[in-house]
Amino acid sequence: MNEKISIICPVYNSASYLKQMINCLEFQTATDYKVYFVNDASTDQSAELLDAIHDDRIFVIHNSSNIGAQASREKGYLNATGEYVLFIDSDDYLELDALEKIMCKIKSEAPDIIIYDYRIISEDNKKLYTFYNSTLLYREQFPTNVKTHKELLLSKPGFINKCFKRTLLDRFVTFPNLRIAQDLASVPILIQHAKRISYINEPIYNYRYVHTSISHRVTDQIKDVLLAIDHLREQIDDVYKEELEFIALSHILFQISKLPKLNDATKRHAIYNEFKCYIKTHFPNYKRNKYLKKRGFHRIIAFVFLNETLFFNRLFKWALDSIKGNEFLNTRIYRFDK
Repeated sequence: MNEKISIICPVYNSASYLKQMINCLEFQTATDYKVYFVNDASTDQSAELLDAIHDDRIFVIHNSSNIGAQASREKGYLNATGEYVLFIDSDDYLELDALEKIMCKIKSEAPDIIIYDYRIISEDNKKLYTFYNSTLLYREQFPTNVKTHKELLLSKPGFINKCFKRTLLDRFVTFPNLRIAQDLASVPILIQHAKRISYINEPIYNYRYVHTSISHRVTDQIKDVLLAIDHLREQIDDVYKEELEFIALSHILFQISKLPKLNDATKRHAIYNEFKCYIKTHFPNYKRNKYLKKRGFHRIIAFVFLNETLFFNRLFKWALDSIKGNEFLNTRIYRFDK
Protein backbone atom coordinates (compact mmCIF):
# COMPACT_ATOMS: atom_id res chain seq x y z
CA MET A 1 0.00 0.00 0.00
CA ASN A 2 1.37 3.40 -0.98
CA GLU A 3 2.01 6.01 1.68
CA LYS A 4 0.00 9.22 1.91
CA ILE A 5 3.13 11.42 2.09
CA SER A 6 6.59 10.85 0.61
CA ILE A 7 9.48 12.87 2.00
CA ILE A 8 12.50 13.37 -0.29
CA CYS A 9 15.80 14.37 1.31
CA PRO A 10 19.10 14.67 -0.62
CA VAL A 11 22.14 14.28 1.62
CA TYR A 12 25.68 15.46 1.04
CA ASN A 13 28.19 15.78 3.88
CA SER A 14 25.52 16.66 6.43
CA ALA A 15 26.72 14.50 9.29
CA SER A 16 26.85 17.43 11.72
CA TYR A 17 23.08 17.98 11.46
CA LEU A 18 21.72 14.79 9.94
CA LYS A 19 20.95 13.04 13.22
CA GLN A 20 18.52 15.79 14.18
CA MET A 21 16.70 15.39 10.87
CA ILE A 22 16.57 11.60 11.25
CA ASN A 23 15.19 11.90 14.79
CA CYS A 24 12.45 14.32 13.80
CA LEU A 25 11.33 11.99 11.01
CA GLU A 26 11.36 8.87 13.17
CA PHE A 27 9.22 10.48 15.87
CA GLN A 28 6.55 12.26 13.85
CA THR A 29 3.09 12.09 15.42
CA ALA A 30 1.66 11.05 12.04
CA THR A 31 2.25 7.53 10.71
CA ASP A 32 1.24 7.28 7.06
CA TYR A 33 4.47 8.45 5.42
CA LYS A 34 7.79 7.24 4.02
CA VAL A 35 11.16 8.94 3.81
CA TYR A 36 13.58 8.64 0.90
CA PHE A 37 17.12 9.75 1.75
CA VAL A 38 19.42 10.05 -1.27
CA ASN A 39 23.05 10.04 -0.18
CA ASP A 40 24.97 11.86 -2.88
CA ALA A 41 28.35 10.14 -2.39
CA SER A 42 29.07 11.91 0.91
CA THR A 43 32.65 11.81 2.14
CA ASP A 44 31.87 12.36 5.84
CA GLN A 45 29.89 10.11 8.21
CA SER A 46 26.50 10.74 6.54
CA ALA A 47 26.36 7.30 4.88
CA GLU A 48 27.06 5.55 8.19
CA LEU A 49 24.34 7.53 9.97
CA LEU A 50 21.82 6.65 7.26
CA ASP A 51 22.74 2.97 7.20
CA ALA A 52 22.27 2.80 10.97
CA ILE A 53 18.56 3.66 10.65
CA HIS A 54 16.19 0.80 11.52
CA ASP A 55 12.76 2.05 10.51
CA ASP A 56 10.58 0.42 7.86
CA ARG A 57 9.31 3.82 6.76
CA ILE A 58 12.77 5.15 5.90
CA PHE A 59 14.60 4.17 2.72
CA VAL A 60 18.18 5.04 1.83
CA ILE A 61 19.50 5.37 -1.72
CA HIS A 62 23.27 5.67 -2.21
CA ASN A 63 24.63 7.39 -5.32
CA SER A 64 27.83 5.80 -6.59
CA SER A 65 29.13 9.26 -7.56
CA ASN A 66 28.20 12.83 -6.74
CA ILE A 67 25.41 14.02 -9.05
CA GLY A 68 24.28 17.14 -7.17
CA ALA A 69 21.32 18.03 -4.98
CA GLN A 70 18.87 18.60 -7.81
CA ALA A 71 19.53 15.29 -9.56
CA SER A 72 19.42 13.52 -6.18
CA ARG A 73 16.09 15.18 -5.43
CA GLU A 74 14.73 13.95 -8.75
CA LYS A 75 16.06 10.44 -8.07
CA GLY A 76 14.25 10.33 -4.74
CA TYR A 77 11.08 11.62 -6.36
CA LEU A 78 11.14 8.88 -9.00
CA ASN A 79 11.43 6.25 -6.25
CA ALA A 80 8.65 7.71 -4.09
CA THR A 81 5.06 6.49 -4.31
CA GLY A 82 3.09 8.81 -2.02
CA GLU A 83 0.01 10.80 -2.94
CA TYR A 84 1.74 13.93 -1.63
CA VAL A 85 5.42 14.86 -1.66
CA LEU A 86 7.68 16.99 0.56
CA PHE A 87 11.19 18.03 -0.45
CA ILE A 88 13.41 18.80 2.54
CA ASP A 89 17.08 19.57 3.19
CA SER A 90 19.25 17.30 5.32
CA ASP A 91 20.60 20.02 7.62
CA ASP A 92 17.09 21.22 8.57
CA TYR A 93 14.35 19.57 10.61
CA LEU A 94 10.56 19.38 10.91
CA GLU A 95 8.49 19.99 14.01
CA LEU A 96 7.33 16.64 15.40
CA ASP A 97 3.68 17.36 14.60
CA ALA A 98 4.41 18.81 11.13
CA LEU A 99 3.15 15.84 9.14
CA GLU A 100 0.07 15.51 11.33
CA LYS A 101 -0.89 19.11 10.55
CA ILE A 102 -0.22 18.57 6.87
CA MET A 103 -2.37 15.43 6.95
CA CYS A 104 -5.24 17.42 8.47
CA LYS A 105 -5.10 19.90 5.59
CA ILE A 106 -5.02 17.07 3.07
CA LYS A 107 -8.09 15.44 4.60
CA SER A 108 -10.10 18.64 5.01
CA GLU A 109 -9.21 20.54 1.81
CA ALA A 110 -7.57 18.09 -0.64
CA PRO A 111 -5.24 20.80 -1.98
CA ASP A 112 -2.68 20.63 -4.76
CA ILE A 113 -0.19 22.60 -2.65
CA ILE A 114 0.03 23.29 1.06
CA ILE A 115 2.20 26.27 2.03
CA TYR A 116 3.41 26.67 5.61
CA ASP A 117 5.53 29.10 7.58
CA TYR A 118 9.02 28.24 8.75
CA ARG A 119 11.76 29.37 11.10
CA ILE A 120 15.32 30.31 10.27
CA ILE A 121 17.69 28.75 12.80
CA SER A 122 21.41 29.14 13.32
CA GLU A 123 24.01 26.40 13.08
CA ASP A 124 23.68 25.87 16.84
CA ASN A 125 19.85 25.69 16.73
CA LYS A 126 19.13 29.23 17.88
CA LYS A 127 15.93 30.66 16.40
CA LEU A 128 16.81 33.72 14.34
CA TYR A 129 13.47 34.74 12.81
CA THR A 130 10.28 33.34 11.32
CA PHE A 131 9.00 33.68 7.77
CA TYR A 132 5.25 34.28 7.69
CA ASN A 133 3.63 34.26 4.28
CA SER A 134 1.62 37.46 4.48
CA THR A 135 0.19 36.97 0.98
CA LEU A 136 -1.83 34.20 2.65
CA LEU A 137 -1.80 35.26 6.28
CA TYR A 138 -4.87 37.49 6.20
CA ARG A 139 -6.97 35.48 3.79
CA GLU A 140 -10.08 33.86 5.22
CA GLN A 141 -11.04 31.71 2.24
CA PHE A 142 -9.10 28.50 1.56
CA PRO A 143 -8.26 26.73 -0.61
CA THR A 144 -7.45 29.39 -3.22
CA ASN A 145 -5.38 29.74 -6.41
CA VAL A 146 -3.50 32.28 -8.52
CA LYS A 147 -6.43 32.91 -10.83
CA THR A 148 -8.27 34.59 -7.98
CA HIS A 149 -5.21 35.80 -6.10
CA LYS A 150 -2.22 36.59 -8.33
CA GLU A 151 0.06 37.54 -5.42
CA LEU A 152 0.34 33.86 -4.57
CA LEU A 153 3.05 33.74 -7.23
CA LEU A 154 5.11 36.04 -4.99
CA SER A 155 5.19 33.46 -2.20
CA LYS A 156 8.77 32.54 -1.41
CA PRO A 157 9.63 30.00 -4.13
CA GLY A 158 11.22 27.32 -1.98
CA PHE A 159 10.46 23.61 -1.95
CA ILE A 160 11.05 23.31 1.78
CA ASN A 161 7.90 25.08 3.03
CA LYS A 162 5.45 23.31 0.74
CA CYS A 163 3.75 19.97 0.30
CA PHE A 164 2.78 19.05 -3.26
CA LYS A 165 0.19 16.69 -4.66
CA ARG A 166 1.89 14.03 -6.75
CA THR A 167 -0.42 14.48 -9.73
CA LEU A 168 0.55 18.17 -9.93
CA LEU A 169 4.25 17.30 -9.81
CA ASP A 170 3.90 14.58 -12.42
CA ARG A 171 2.50 17.10 -14.88
CA PHE A 172 4.53 20.21 -14.20
CA VAL A 173 7.62 19.71 -12.04
CA THR A 174 11.05 20.16 -13.58
CA PHE A 175 14.48 19.60 -12.06
CA PRO A 176 16.70 21.97 -14.06
CA ASN A 177 20.43 21.40 -13.78
CA LEU A 178 21.34 24.67 -12.05
CA ARG A 179 23.97 25.29 -9.40
CA ILE A 180 21.68 27.63 -7.45
CA ALA A 181 18.07 28.85 -7.72
CA GLN A 182 16.69 25.40 -8.57
CA ASP A 183 13.59 26.12 -6.49
CA LEU A 184 13.04 29.44 -8.24
CA ALA A 185 13.00 27.69 -11.62
CA SER A 186 10.33 25.20 -10.50
CA VAL A 187 8.03 26.34 -7.70
CA PRO A 188 6.29 29.37 -9.33
CA ILE A 189 5.30 27.12 -12.23
CA LEU A 190 3.71 24.65 -9.84
CA ILE A 191 1.89 27.46 -8.02
CA GLN A 192 0.60 28.77 -11.36
CA HIS A 193 -0.98 25.40 -12.20
CA ALA A 194 -2.34 24.51 -8.75
CA LYS A 195 -6.13 24.67 -8.60
CA ARG A 196 -6.29 24.46 -4.81
CA ILE A 197 -3.69 26.01 -2.48
CA SER A 198 -3.98 25.73 1.30
CA TYR A 199 -2.04 27.41 4.08
CA ILE A 200 -0.85 26.41 7.55
CA ASN A 201 -0.40 29.61 9.51
CA GLU A 202 2.43 28.49 11.77
CA PRO A 203 6.08 27.47 11.38
CA ILE A 204 6.35 23.70 11.15
CA TYR A 205 9.70 23.58 9.34
CA ASN A 206 13.09 24.76 10.59
CA TYR A 207 15.57 25.98 7.97
CA ARG A 208 19.19 26.09 9.11
CA TYR A 209 21.28 29.02 7.92
CA VAL A 210 24.71 27.46 7.31
CA HIS A 211 27.36 29.98 6.27
CA THR A 212 29.36 27.42 4.31
CA SER A 213 26.44 26.02 2.32
CA ILE A 214 26.45 26.26 -1.48
CA SER A 215 23.59 28.76 -1.52
CA HIS A 216 25.59 31.21 0.60
CA ARG A 217 28.94 30.98 -1.20
CA VAL A 218 29.76 33.87 -3.50
CA THR A 219 31.06 32.68 -6.86
CA ASP A 220 30.05 33.18 -10.47
CA GLN A 221 27.38 30.53 -9.80
CA ILE A 222 25.08 33.35 -8.76
CA LYS A 223 24.57 34.02 -12.48
CA ASP A 224 22.51 30.84 -12.63
CA VAL A 225 19.63 32.87 -11.22
CA LEU A 226 19.28 34.33 -14.73
CA LEU A 227 18.88 30.83 -16.17
CA ALA A 228 16.16 30.16 -13.61
CA ILE A 229 14.37 33.37 -14.60
CA ASP A 230 14.73 32.47 -18.29
CA HIS A 231 12.96 29.19 -17.51
CA LEU A 232 10.15 31.05 -15.76
CA ARG A 233 9.80 33.48 -18.66
CA GLU A 234 9.15 30.50 -20.92
CA GLN A 235 6.62 28.85 -18.60
CA ILE A 236 4.71 31.58 -16.76
CA ASP A 237 1.61 32.86 -18.57
CA ASP A 238 1.54 36.46 -19.81
CA VAL A 239 -1.35 37.25 -17.50
CA TYR A 240 1.18 37.08 -14.65
CA LYS A 241 3.74 39.29 -16.38
CA GLU A 242 3.90 41.84 -13.55
CA GLU A 243 4.28 39.14 -10.90
CA LEU A 244 7.09 37.54 -12.88
CA GLU A 245 8.81 40.90 -13.24
CA PHE A 246 8.81 41.42 -9.47
CA ILE A 247 10.01 37.88 -8.82
CA ALA A 248 12.90 38.40 -11.24
CA LEU A 249 13.85 41.79 -9.84
CA SER A 250 13.77 40.56 -6.23
CA HIS A 251 16.01 37.60 -6.92
CA ILE A 252 18.47 39.55 -9.04
CA LEU A 253 18.74 42.17 -6.29
CA PHE A 254 19.40 39.43 -3.76
CA GLN A 255 22.24 38.05 -5.87
CA ILE A 256 23.62 41.56 -6.41
CA SER A 257 23.70 41.94 -2.63
CA LYS A 258 26.32 39.19 -2.52
CA LEU A 259 28.72 40.82 -4.97
CA PRO A 260 30.69 42.93 -2.44
CA LYS A 261 31.80 39.59 -0.95
CA LEU A 262 33.31 38.47 -4.27
CA ASN A 263 37.06 39.15 -4.08
CA ASP A 264 37.81 39.26 -7.81
CA ALA A 265 37.04 42.87 -8.75
CA THR A 266 37.01 42.21 -12.50
CA LYS A 267 34.57 39.34 -12.12
CA ARG A 268 32.51 41.33 -9.62
CA HIS A 269 31.93 44.20 -12.06
CA ALA A 270 31.35 41.85 -15.00
CA ILE A 271 28.60 39.96 -13.15
CA TYR A 272 27.07 43.20 -11.92
CA ASN A 273 26.88 44.55 -15.46
CA GLU A 274 25.40 41.29 -16.68
CA PHE A 275 22.64 41.55 -14.08
CA LYS A 276 21.91 45.17 -14.97
CA CYS A 277 21.87 44.40 -18.69
CA TYR A 278 19.43 41.53 -18.09
CA ILE A 279 17.01 43.81 -16.24
CA LYS A 280 17.31 46.53 -18.89
CA THR A 281 16.70 44.02 -21.68
CA HIS A 282 13.84 41.98 -20.23
CA PHE A 283 12.26 44.29 -17.64
CA PRO A 284 12.92 47.87 -18.85
CA ASN A 285 9.81 49.26 -17.13
CA TYR A 286 10.37 47.63 -13.74
CA LYS A 287 10.06 51.01 -11.94
CA ARG A 288 6.35 50.99 -12.79
CA ASN A 289 5.80 47.57 -11.21
CA LYS A 290 2.90 47.82 -8.76
CA TYR A 291 4.51 45.43 -6.28
CA LEU A 292 7.72 47.44 -6.25
CA LYS A 293 5.73 50.63 -5.65
CA LYS A 294 4.07 49.07 -2.59
CA ARG A 295 7.37 48.08 -1.00
CA GLY A 296 9.45 51.04 0.07
CA PHE A 297 12.47 48.99 1.11
CA HIS A 298 12.58 47.27 -2.26
CA ARG A 299 12.42 50.63 -4.04
CA ILE A 300 15.38 51.92 -2.04
CA ILE A 301 17.39 48.75 -2.63
CA ALA A 302 16.63 48.81 -6.35
CA PHE A 303 17.71 52.46 -6.59
CA VAL A 304 21.00 51.87 -4.76
CA PHE A 305 21.90 48.46 -6.16
CA LEU A 306 21.22 49.44 -9.76
CA ASN A 307 23.29 52.61 -9.47
CA GLU A 308 26.83 51.43 -10.12
CA THR A 309 28.49 54.50 -8.59
CA LEU A 310 26.61 54.08 -5.33
CA PHE A 311 26.81 50.31 -5.17
CA PHE A 312 30.58 50.07 -5.57
CA ASN A 313 31.28 53.03 -3.30
CA ARG A 314 33.68 51.98 -0.53
CA LEU A 315 31.45 53.48 2.14
CA PHE A 316 28.49 51.45 0.94
CA LYS A 317 30.59 48.27 0.87
CA TRP A 318 31.65 48.99 4.43
CA ALA A 319 28.00 49.41 5.42
CA LEU A 320 27.10 46.07 3.86
CA ASP A 321 29.97 44.38 5.68
CA SER A 322 28.96 46.02 8.96
CA ILE A 323 25.45 44.63 8.83
CA LYS A 324 26.62 41.23 7.58
CA GLY A 325 25.12 41.94 4.17
CA ASN A 326 23.70 38.59 3.16
CA GLU A 327 22.02 37.72 6.46
CA PHE A 328 20.44 41.16 6.78
CA LEU A 329 19.33 41.38 3.19
CA ASN A 330 18.02 37.84 3.27
CA THR A 331 15.45 38.99 5.83
CA ARG A 332 14.42 41.96 3.68
CA ILE A 333 15.02 41.48 -0.05
CA TYR A 334 14.63 37.74 -0.42
CA ARG A 335 11.56 37.77 1.80
CA PHE A 336 9.44 39.25 -0.96
CA ASP A 337 6.34 37.37 0.16
CA LYS A 338 6.02 39.95 2.94
